[in-house]
Amino acid sequence: MSKISVKVKWVKEKYTVDVMLDEPVEVFKTQLFALTGVPPERQKITAGIKQITDQADLKTIGLKDGQLLMLIGTADVLAAPVEKPVFVEDLAPEEMQGLISAGVPMGLENLGNTCYM
Repeated sequence: MSKISVKVKWVKEKYTVDVMLDEPVEVFKTQLFALTGVPPERQKITAGIKQITDQADLKTIGLKDGQLLMLIGTADVLAAPVEKPVFVEDLAPEEMQGLISAGVPMGLENLGNTCYM
């Protein structure tokens, strides 16, 4: 198995990715998805003026060790939370008393292992 390391630029970020030339392009796109959050179906990868398609063979493209590739695509948008979080500070005094009487701890517990130097 031949392996090379390429640099992938996406937006303002640069990533170093190890590419196995014997594996299909989908494996490389999955690696990029793990780094950037851009789904493989939205990825457009260019090596200079050449575009790397899903049907391309990584051996025949002529990628070089340390070569800069460009990734174009948008990451998935995070879904809004289903339920809005409720903070203790926002509760009415009666609800807060109910939590205190139920034994819910308030604030932070001192672990006694801090160093003040």
